[in-house]
Amino acid sequence: MTPIQILDFTPVINHIISECKVYVFNTKHLPEYKTPMESIRIHPEFKNIFDDLSLKKNSCIYWFELDSNENCELLNQSLTQYRNRLERVVPVTGKHKISKFLYLGIRRGGHYKRDEGYTHIVDRIKVHLGYVKSGKTQGLQLSHWAKNIDMNITLKVYEFPKDFRDLHLEAIEKIMAEELKPICGKH
Repeated sequence: MTPIQILDFTPVINHIISECKVYVFNTKHLPEYKTPMESIRIHPEFKNIFDDLSLKKNSCIYWFELDSNENCELLNQSLTQYRNRLERVVPVTGKHKISKFLYLGIRRGGHYKRDEGYTHIVDRIKVHLGYVKSGKTQGLQLSHWAKNIDMNITLKVYEFPKDFRDLHLEAIEKIMAEELKPICGKH
């Protein structure tokens, strides 16, 4: 019997990390949640982020990163305090306890039929920032519990090439999760 060859995904992970787009925001700049939720897309602190994200048409992998393990843990502790009081679905506490990575996710490419101005990644990040009407879609929902915290968060997004086959997304997400060890989410 021929032994199974273990593949080394390090070059793929290194490529994703080195080629990702970087967006930095401070939680204290999250505007008050109100209708219309469109306000986050035009808010001065977030407009450039959403303008750029709206150009991403292909599938993406993204993660929220803090400058230190300690700050990430402080933010996670704050989420834990609010978790049971929020009327929104937030990520479960992950299995990793020490990391500067808060959350990791994937999003398939394309546009929503209901609004051609939204790409899938724009809509997903709106959920994580907490600016969607329904709280039933799981996400960080930062505006509902972290807007009074003064902490910089780096959102990193890698857009896969157009010819990338989406069936590999979950595998890459799992491999990236093992590398980054996010402290929130199913990983």
